[in-house]
Amino acid sequence: MKKCFMVCLLVIAGALLLAAGCNKTAGPVASARQKEITRGEKIFAEKQCSKCHVGAAGLAKAEMPGPELTSVFLAVDTVFIKAHLQFIELSEMPALDLTPAEIGALTQYVASMHVKAKADPQLKHPDGVCPVCGAPLKTADAAAQSLQSHYEGRTYSFECADCKRMFERDAGWYAEKGYLATQ
Repeated sequence: MKKCFMVCLLVIAGALLLAAGCNKTAGPVASARQKEITRGEKIFAEKQCSKCHVGAAGLAKAEMPGPELTSVFLAVDTVFIKAHLQFIELSEMPALDLTPAEIGALTQYVASMHVKAKADPQLKHPDGVCPVCGAPLKTADAAAQSLQSHYEGRTYSFECADCKRMFERDAGWYAEKGYLATQ
């Protein structure tokens, strides 16, 4: 019962944040956003979040298992992340004393974790960008791995199967407002 109540509150909080102008964001990592990501990473380390969350800083195992933070869902849904952090006392997470600015920075850092986990750090001379998460990629590699989709006469390449599935669920949005739309 408590879990159902908690989920309902998070959904309501997410809707309120969405109404306040926070929505799913996609776009190249601007320098201001990169500063927030870097600040969020420091806060993540200071608050010892990697004790519970795998995927953080390349950890394979956490002391106390919490959800993995490299999900493509978190990469594109900053409303959920922000609502969860604002109403953390309603979850099973330990209480964290976070300011609104810290919540914003942590939100950006968590949203960036998918690309950090999925993008190939050895990639040389990328010729494309994933329209969902913004990871650099080689379109030939994406084609060879069946990580492409067609929408309105255009071919889109993805860095992982999760991003491809996410795109295919809302191709119009990603085609219009995703990472590629700003290039």
